[in-house]
Amino acid sequence: MTGSWPEVEVELQEQGFVADGANGYVGRLAGVAVRLRLPPAFPFAMPKISVEEPAFPLPFPHVEELGAVCLGPSEGLLLDVGRPAAIVSDALVRATRILQAKDGGLRGRAPRLLEAARSQPRLVSCAAGRTDERREPSASGIVVGDR
Repeated sequence: MTGSWPEVEVELQEQGFVADGANGYVGRLAGVAVRLRLPPAFPFAMPKISVEEPAFPLPFPHVEELGAVCLGPSEGLLLDVGRPAAIVSDALVRATRILQAKDGGLRGRAPRLLEAARSQPRLVSCAAGRTDERREPSASGIVVGDR
């Protein structure tokens, strides 16, 4: 971990998270084991949250193949760097909403995307505005494409 953030540690403890040395913090959100890491640029960058639950059904909307939870676009994000605990709290709320939604918050579009992703070796990833020559985001912001 870089930096010392006592108010962040208090917030995480209140949310049931425990420190895991240099590997961040571990806890549960929506009944799913997750790991939260503070990036070197924190509080100027959002915390990184990843699913640590071996039985979690990947791929899942807004959860990348290796378990990273996409909390939203990383560019153009306005963070109140004077309130790092609030940044962590917001990240936890966003991740909880994603993990609680049976369809990843896609309102009925997920079954088709998940079936396509699970039936073929493909990656379902939160695009957050990223594009490349091989993959184009759909209107929902989800990219389904070859690795």
